[in-house]
Amino acid sequence: PAQVAACPGLGEDTAEVSVGIECFANSAAGFRAILKERYTDFVVNEIDLAGEVVHLTSLVPVVDNDINEKERLQRQRLVVPASAAAGPTVAAVSVEEAEPQRSNASIEERPAPAGAVEEEAVHCEVEADAPEVHASIDAEATAEASAAVHVRESALAEFTRLAGPAETERLSTFLALPGVLTRAPEGCKPPQPLFLGSSNDKAYRTSLHTFFSINFQLLTDTVSPPDEDESRGSTKEDLKRPKLCIRVHPKKHPKLKGHNSGGGGQGQKRSREENGETGTGWGGHQRWPSGVPNHLEFTLCKENKDTGDAIGILSRILHLKPKAFGFAGTKDKRGVTSQRITLYKVRATRLAKLTLHGMKVGNFQYVDRHLGLGDLKGNLFTLTMRGIEAGSEETVARAVDALTA
Repeated sequence: PAQVAACPGLGEDTAEVSVGIECFANSAAGFRAILKERYTDFVVNEIDLAGEVVHLTSLVPVVDNDINEKERLQRQRLVVPASAAAGPTVAAVSVEEAEPQRSNASIEERPAPAGAVEEEAVHCEVEADAPEVHASIDAEATAEASAAVHVRESALAEFTRLAGPAETERLSTFLALPGVLTRAPEGCKPPQPLFLGSSNDKAYRTSLHTFFSINFQLLTDTVSPPDEDESRGSTKEDLKRPKLCIRVHPKKHPKLKGHNSGGGGQGQKRSREENGETGTGWGGHQRWPSGVPNHLEFTLCKENKDTGDAIGILSRILHLKPKAFGFAGTKDKRGVTSQRITLYKVRATRLAKLTLHGMKVGNFQYVDRHLGLGDLKGNLFTLTMRGIEAGSEETVARAVDALTA
């Protein structure tokens, strides 16, 4: 390494020696320039363990598209549409009502008035077509209803293995009530929650919470059993724990448009289903999708913020603890940096909807492991030097080549 000499014309106090620099990295001729005059003059891109340079190229959470579609199809299979449930009944009544009219016409063959011949012909045409229309509606509704009934029977069979036939009978009666899985008719009071048998077995209660969340998307909580409760769930005699029961709430349905009360609904807090926070239209616990890795990995591109500050901002917005985030290393504050971050069990759609200042997130994917310090191969630095003095383009090129050699 070349020894440091005092800068000519600037005095000893301004030499590199005065700040502790004793030698240069190479013997190339030096030059003067300004570094980091702007944030974009210092760009850092992380290099991950696979050797890929991290860049922010997409802000759209496309990884959630397939997951959202699977959840939508599952909800359609679980819930019987109100029109499908009512279709067979209406069709049957219409056909039954049409038959007595035809029989009456055959019994009482009276001459029709002169002006009513055309009207009677039209009426007969409608009557003749009615059985075909009702038959098609009946077949389609029956197919949808039978598919939903099959799914529900499978779920009830699983519940029988968990809680027994007595609790299954109570649950089946509860699910059949209007307002539990489907919207209650207008003017009807919503049904009361169902209290299952009390138990001191925490593992048993946890399995019930999971069952209702996966199969019916119903909100559940653990409460003290009511005074009149006589049913009992799974009990462990060797545990001296209080007996608690699971309370199952009916599904919360968003209000229909035009049915707000109290001054047009001003000042009323909207539910998560109405304001679109979940994007699924379902209340209750939003369980992590099955078959999806537990960690969301994404690219964080920030400007004039160090990594700790950026993580703190994201954790406050998402109401999470900073330790839920994982990263391979901290990046400089004064510059534009891109690095990979992992977050435990947070959907990409939720993160992509955030409004951030001086930061952007994207390139989402789900992975199986949490990023830790040192999980990178290095960093790629892109420097912009301004106001170059005492050096030509050739001098600068030789100095850069010598530094990277």
